Amino acid sequence: MLWSDNFAREDRTGDQHDAYSIAAWLSHADRDGSLAGFLKPNLTEDENRVARVEGWILGVPGLIRKEDRIRLAKITSNNQLTLPKSVVSEFPGIEYFDVANENGRIVLTPVNPLQADTVRAKLAALGVTDTDIADAVARARKNE
Repeated sequence: MLWSDNFAREDRTGDQHDAYSIAAWLSHADRDGSLAGFLKPNLTEDENRVARVEGWILGVPGLIRKEDRIRLAKITSNNQLTLPKSVVSEFPGIEYFDVANENGRIVLTPVNPLQADTVRAKLAALGVTDTDIADAVARARKNE
């Protein structure tokens, strides 16, 4: 089965796990709105001819165009999120993402922590020291 490795096997037999994986994948695709694209994929004329004769296998990679495929991320046993290479490659040079929970969805926004280094360099160029910053913060807190 194409996606059975994306789901923990637990104590299921191979057949049970394949059935579970299909149900879980269908549920996920339904929730994220991509199921309709798999049930009625955007096929070329040649692909349509083949599908009418041979039938269509739901979600077979290589038959559904890359942009129509579901892209899954996997949470490891160490609670780390593994992102698909096809997604990460769209953010060259980005190592950090801001993580937010928006309406039950995990949203990752690329951030560049080097921006802080840029600010530090600008402050140094202006002659602003760590003591100046600490004094400014202390005054601000005193005036609250």
